[in-house]
Amino acid sequence: MFPEKNKTFMNWDAPVNKTFFYLFTGVLLLFTLGRTLVSLKYGNLGDFYGHLDFAHAVKDRLDPYVMSNLTYTHSKWKYPLIIFPGIVLFYLPLLMLSVFSGKIMSWALRMSDENGVLMFNLFTGRIIDVSLNFIAPLVLFYLFFNRAGLLKLHDFKRPDNKTLLLTLLGFLFMNSSPVIMTTRHGQITMFFSIFLLLTIYARHRWSRTLFFGIAAGMKYSMITIFGPALFLKKHYLTCILAFGIFALIAMSPAIFGNNLIQMYSRYLEVLQSDISGGFNNYAVSGYNMLQLEFFKLDMLNSIAKLSALLLALYIIFRDRKNNSFGMNFLFAVMCLSMLLCYHRLYDISVIMLCLIANLYLFILKKDLRNVIITLIFAGFFLAPLSAIIKVAERIGTIPGVSKIFIMCQYYQDILPVFSLTAIVFLLLTGYSVYLYFSRHEDIVFALSDENGK
Repeated sequence: MFPEKNKTFMNWDAPVNKTFFYLFTGVLLLFTLGRTLVSLKYGNLGDFYGHLDFAHAVKDRLDPYVMSNLTYTHSKWKYPLIIFPGIVLFYLPLLMLSVFSGKIMSWALRMSDENGVLMFNLFTGRIIDVSLNFIAPLVLFYLFFNRAGLLKLHDFKRPDNKTLLLTLLGFLFMNSSPVIMTTRHGQITMFFSIFLLLTIYARHRWSRTLFFGIAAGMKYSMITIFGPALFLKKHYLTCILAFGIFALIAMSPAIFGNNLIQMYSRYLEVLQSDISGGFNNYAVSGYNMLQLEFFKLDMLNSIAKLSALLLALYIIFRDRKNNSFGMNFLFAVMCLSMLLCYHRLYDISVIMLCLIANLYLFILKKDLRNVIITLIFAGFFLAPLSAIIKVAERIGTIPGVSKIFIMCQYYQDILPVFSLTAIVFLLLTGYSVYLYFSRHEDIVFALSDENGK
């Protein structure tokens, strides 16, 4: 009996009991929602509040890089906010909605105290941001797997083992460190990722141009390799016009009467100060950073970055004649982008989707070696960050490690933290490059031509 049951289980087209499937899916959703509610209660949402403050200062024509001009976070931030001025275009609606909702709550409770009103503004803003960051990864997962053609293999009214597997992988994505950290920090990465995928999926030049321009305006550092790759695939006009949209987004603070030259001079000044010795470097907060800057010897960092850049340029030049984005091409391009400039773990949602989709395909193909490799990486990104930090602290105590790698701090922890996340991500980048060069693309996202056909 047991061999027969095992054989049925390994038959991916074998049906699954519908009641079990729906109950199982419901439990996974409730668990995921519970973790999101934990983020609502305990997540610091520091980046979200910082961006709200930034938008508030820009709206009032104040220097957003002076701490005393901040309304919500001036007492919580030691360093000036390193925020691209154009981002105000995306956060101003959230600011207005938060303030409006806060005023309604204050009026309903008959509260006129200024601090109380600010508290309600923050509370309503927190609810809005966490809710959006719960919905966004669901949309992202659907967009990616649907366009990849993997959802067409499933009938959720008649679930089989493949449907159950896909549900488990969706649960893995929703509860992975990149998604959880995006919510708890109040980041905008999920929305950038949605517009990046829409850029690839767009059927017409004009929609692609709009999506690409918006994505660049949200996080221009994320397209350092993707942009040139799209350009080399002969989508010249799309890239040029998208840059125009990005420029308009960058100029949006001028709507409120701000001096753009002065504002961007301040932005570059604060950015340079931060890179040289502010918060966003490995020594201070490198526990979840990804870029190639973790060696103590600057020459090693420079050599590593140059190698990553040359490899990225070779890959996009090699692939220039393909009017498509193969999944493993996208996987490698996005991984290499993370290595070249400042990025953190919450920036890899698209990379996680590529990893999970590969895991799904390897399981169906019974490719045991690659199943094990992808499971190891997926397991690392599914593990709680606190557990990863504990392991990183142990590694940091090994004699000689601190002589090669920059040790970082993690909040109030006493022990130095080894850059474990960055090293694992570097290995993942190597694996993505290996898949690109060694395997046929199972999933290809075809691009329409410049005429939108």
